[in-house]
Amino acid sequence: MTISPTDIYKQFVQVPWINPPRGLRPKMAFYAGHFLEIRDGLIVQPKYTFRHWMHALRIPLGQFRVGSHRLRVELDHQIDRVDRICQLCHLREVETESHFIFRCPFYY
Repeated sequence: MTISPTDIYKQFVQVPWINPPRGLRPKMAFYAGHFLEIRDGLIVQPKYTFRHWMHALRIPLGQFRVGSHRLRVELDHQIDRVDRICQLCHLREVETESHFIFRCPFYY
């Protein structure tokens, strides 16, 4: 059985990132909109991965990429996503990665 480049493209690029059967989930949509670049049918390595970050920055960045952190958006799966409000600030926003990094006055 031979696998063609078209089959590889369809399985690893087109189906999961361009035309997923049920649409992109919120986290994948954020990643696709901000970090994903597809050139000549191949996913290009994100530019930020070429930087030589300090170990203290590399670890949390990797944790955010894979969802291995302690924010409520990942921890409280028994609660609806819209109810996973940040308990540390007054903004009443869902405690997502973007809230944590850019908007929360407690962290930022």
